[in-house]
Amino acid sequence: MLIYSNDQLDTLDNELVRPGRYPDYRIINQSHMSMGISPTNDLYGKKGKILVCNGNEWPVFSACLYYRGGRHWYGSQGTESPDGVPVARTTFNPDFSGLMELYDEVFHIEIAPK
Repeated sequence: MLIYSNDQLDTLDNELVRPGRYPDYRIINQSHMSMGISPTNDLYGKKGKILVCNGNEWPVFSACLYYRGGRHWYGSQGTESPDGVPVARTTFNPDFSGLMELYDEVFHIEIAPK
């Protein structure tokens, strides 16, 4: 089991913990929807066209939608901003290639040449 967390966790032999915080991407923590999406994805990646705003409360949601002052932070729903800049939902995984390598290792996938 692969776990993304900002906390130090006690793990079992079959568990692996990787960081959920990626300051270079302005990611405070991961969202469930970000795990299987590459940073190069045209819609949800690092330069994606879709911004998913957090929160069901109108002030939080609208602040994210209408923020024009620079780059958003990214996190799971309900993540607090460290500096007042709106937090949008994390929609990609900076560790996507590492996740795919682990997936191939666990499932032993080999693609036959055409």
